Amino acid sequence: MGPTYAGPDNGPGGRMTSTTRAVPGYRDEWWQSPDFDRLLGDLLAAELGRMRPGRAASRIVWDPGLPLGDGGLGADSLERLRLAEAVAQALDLPDAPDALLTADTLGHVATEVRRLLPRAGGAITFLTSGSTGRPKAVRHDLRLLWQEVDHLASLAPGTRRILSLVPAQAIYGALHTVLLPRRLGVSVIDLRDQRPGTLPALVQPGDLVVATPPAWTAMAGRVWPEGVMGVTSGAPCPVETFAALRAGGLGLLEIYGATETGGIALRHDEREPFRLLPYWRRDGEQLCREADGAALTAEIPDHVEWLGPDLLRPVGRRDGAVQVADVNVHPERVRAVLLAHPGVAEARVRLMRPDEGDWLKAFVVAREGVEPEALHDALEDWTRKRLTAPERPRAITLGTALPVTPSGKPGDWFIEET
Repeated sequence: MGPTYAGPDNGPGGRMTSTTRAVPGYRDEWWQSPDFDRLLGDLLAAELGRMRPGRAASRIVWDPGLPLGDGGLGADSLERLRLAEAVAQALDLPDAPDALLTADTLGHVATEVRRLLPRAGGAITFLTSGSTGRPKAVRHDLRLLWQEVDHLASLAPGTRRILSLVPAQAIYGALHTVLLPRRLGVSVIDLRDQRPGTLPALVQPGDLVVATPPAWTAMAGRVWPEGVMGVTSGAPCPVETFAALRAGGLGLLEIYGATETGGIALRHDEREPFRLLPYWRRDGEQLCREADGAALTAEIPDHVEWLGPDLLRPVGRRDGAVQVADVNVHPERVRAVLLAHPGVAEARVRLMRPDEGDWLKAFVVAREGVEPEALHDALEDWTRKRLTAPERPRAITLGTALPVTPSGKPGDWFIEET
């Protein structure tokens, strides 16, 4: 028997009534899991990508003997310090940087981190993607993370393997591909190097596939073996994709949440609203939860329509105003002005990164048949006539598709030097 989704017929209010036997001591020394090495590797790769603007971030395939410096990651002394600080922040290791600076290989880093973790503060810090501004650090108490993992485990009691197409250093990947396999006592197969369209041929009954909406879209239209379950999060899953996956025999679970909150609500049918996870309660425009003495109060990340005490439907992002030259500007208004140009098919607008400047930048996809260089010049004049000085993007990049992150969220892009 493979994973089964806890749908609306599984208990009062659609709650899961069955339980999954926990691996004894799964919360103790969770960092001893081999999946923890993948978390460290993805954490280091993400930090290197932030430190090296203009160069595409590369995934680190874990090799304990891989040097951090020459012959390996190529990190210089300043980058080594930044990597140590990133690991210390992420894993709640305030005394780690000095100890980690002595590490010269990936395996040495892992050994030092595992030595320090028993004295750590019991939290993991995740960075937001920066899709609505500059990335920020969000600290999550492990007691709250395990609360979510315990509920996730109850939704797929027959899981035998987890197939991952997501990075492990983001909260979605950490929950589903580091902590959940520890809770279930199952192995993880990292398939990020596989083309998503080939994955349906690799799955087996009992598999839990963890992916993001772009990957699921690439896998839609296939026929899936019986007893396979999928999970999607990180961005809204297109309803057409959801419906096609269900038609192909896949039980898909969509999780609504954010880096700041973790999972908030879920659904297994694109025609239905999301249902709050059982440990969340609504308090006006905020949400509250508690677990083993840890507590979290959070703002709902989007405007939502409440259809019942625990049923909601997201209807739009909250105000995304940012400051440029001490003036509040709205990237979505700027995007609308760009989209009004007849040569523009799609656009994204956001703040520059600190190393790029203090203005807005834009990424534009031209309509078919429109010459990019001519469109670039035309948009300079178009925005000058329709936007105030703080609103005008000071860098416009043209491409064939809007950039996305490995987790499927709207991604950043580098400003090309001219």
